[in-house]
Amino acid sequence: MKDFVIVTTNEIADKKIKKVIGEVAGITVYSPGFKRGIVGGLSSIFRGEVGSFSKTLLEARAEALSRLQEEAEKKGANAVLMARFDSNTFGSGLMEVYAYGTAAEVE
Repeated sequence: MKDFVIVTTNEIADKKIKKVIGEVAGITVYSPGFKRGIVGGLSSIFRGEVGSFSKTLLEARAEALSRLQEEAEKKGANAVLMARFDSNTFGSGLMEVYAYGTAAEVE
C-alpha cells in the first residue's frame, strides 16, 4: 500500500476511520552481536550512553515497526492507530521489541 500511516493516537487528523480491522503486532528479538556486545560491555563501565546497544535497539525498533505494518497490510489496513512499543531483555543480552496497535482503514 502506498500511503500507510502509523500513529500513537486514536484518530488521524483530517482522516475518517472507515473500518477498524483489529489488533496487529510486530515482534523481533535482536542480539547486539559479539563486537557490539564487547564494546557495549566495556562502555557500561563508564558513565553515559552505551551507543552500540542504542544502535541495536533502534534497529530492532525499526524491524518491529516494519513487521507491524506488514501484518496490518495483509489484513487490508492502510493505518495503525494507537501504536505502542514494549521491550524486554532476556538470556545473554537478547533484546525483544514488540510493536502493537489497531489496524484500520482510513480515508
